[in-house]
Amino acid sequence: MHMWFWFGTQLSPFLLPGYNVTTTWGVVATCLGLIALAITYEAMKTFQIKMHQMNKAALAASGSSASENSSLLYHLVPVGLTGNRGYRCQALCRWLMEVFHYTVHVTLGYIMMLAAMTFNGYIFLALVAGAAVGYHIFGPTLLALNISEVRRRYEDVPCESECTGGNLETSEGGSQQSTIPAIEEPGISEVNADVHIQY
Repeated sequence: MHMWFWFGTQLSPFLLPGYNVTTTWGVVATCLGLIALAITYEAMKTFQIKMHQMNKAALAASGSSASENSSLLYHLVPVGLTGNRGYRCQALCRWLMEVFHYTVHVTLGYIMMLAAMTFNGYIFLALVAGAAVGYHIFGPTLLALNISEVRRRYEDVPCESECTGGNLETSEGGSQQSTIPAIEEPGISEVNADVHIQY
């Protein structure tokens, strides 16, 4: 077993006991398969985010919403699993599909990692090339999905009249008190901060 990079065509066995690569064409076919696997991995990464957003939109449309003071369990279990029976079945099926997709995605990642751990230079270059091609194809879609998710989170943050103007109240001693709504923790409604101004 090699513990450094090497370039050769003798990969026997490769990942599985019966898969013996002994010729140049065998290495080329294996590298093409790994390129396709790396492109598939990048595609699945993009599809995972898209599937997650579609599930959240479907759960929001089903009318099941959690209260503002929900428990930590709400963040771990999909909200749709607490609705009526029809919505629960659909939400459960969507959630199981997302879990299955994630499992396949992680499995492909580990297979690529094990292939790279053979330290064969051709295999390593094939994996890097496949990841680069996959990112070139699916990178803009991944970026657009991430930007839409950030925008959606920004639009979901409630903004009262206090957060637009800063609502400064002057107190004695040359200091001003600012009331700023806190959005990080649901249990806190506002934060008071003293601002000292020197004249």
